[in-house]
Amino acid sequence: MPIRRNAVKRSVVISALVLGALVANAVPAQAADTATVTRTMFLTADPDDSMQTACVSRNIILADGRYTWGTIFASGYYPWFDIVLNASHPATSAEYVWTHCFDPQSDNGDGDPGYREYGSLDPVGSGSTISYHEDWDLPWSGTFKWGSYLDPHF
Repeated sequence: MPIRRNAVKRSVVISALVLGALVANAVPAQAADTATVTRTMFLTADPDDSMQTACVSRNIILADGRYTWGTIFASGYYPWFDIVLNASHPATSAEYVWTHCFDPQSDNGDGDPGYREYGSLDPVGSGSTISYHEDWDLPWSGTFKWGSYLDPHF
């Protein structure tokens, strides 16, 4: 018996629908999202030591692995260094208090006023704190978004 044209068309359409359903239901492996801790506020280009330090912090659960840790300023992301987190066995993640601060300085080490930016990841319970700092000079005053990010490499 010859194959009818409509039967072939139906077979192709049904195969396409089944394949489309399989692809639509597949869950692709995804990398973990970049985490941020940020604040937006007015910063003067001429700060002094009498001004208050501004901080933002949050608790975060981080999986074991390698992360790029960097700063966020205005619309830019600027990497500092990579860190490797390794929770105690058998845990594969741990909770941290993540803090990021901007500290106004009359002289931030270069003879000009600026800001000392610093951040820390402090494990809740026990473990060693990971921290960094960096000095900034602002060319103009304005409202800026600042903070830091953790970009997982997994």
